[in-house]
Amino acid sequence: MGAPPRRAEPRRRLASYREAGYERLVYTNTVSILEADALAAAMGGTVDAISVLLRADDETVAARLGKREQGESLERHLARSARMPGRLDRAAPDGARRVETDGLAPAAVAERILELSGWAAPAPPASSR
Repeated sequence: MGAPPRRAEPRRRLASYREAGYERLVYTNTVSILEADALAAAMGGTVDAISVLLRADDETVAARLGKREQGESLERHLARSARMPGRLDRAAPDGARRVETDGLAPAAVAERILELSGWAAPAPPASSR
């Protein structure tokens, strides 16, 4: 029978999030911005999804990749990373937001994405705290 298509597992996982009541999606992967509509559709129903392209300069990318890759694997990732920004910028969906991540900790990037999404509940007035 063979292995199931590679996309079957993520679709099942996304559908299970919908079944659990989730309506918002943050999916991080280099090219996921190019598949935003398909990822949202895999959840089923109406999904509040935004596309955010995370960007960094070459030095930052090299430092980050160097923390997790070595040798030939690092070289492959660096070469691919050098090609991706132009492709992603050209192919990103209309309305995609861009976040420059140079010098930002992961938590700061997450906060920026949350701000862009508009999903954060506004803070209550100071008088009600």
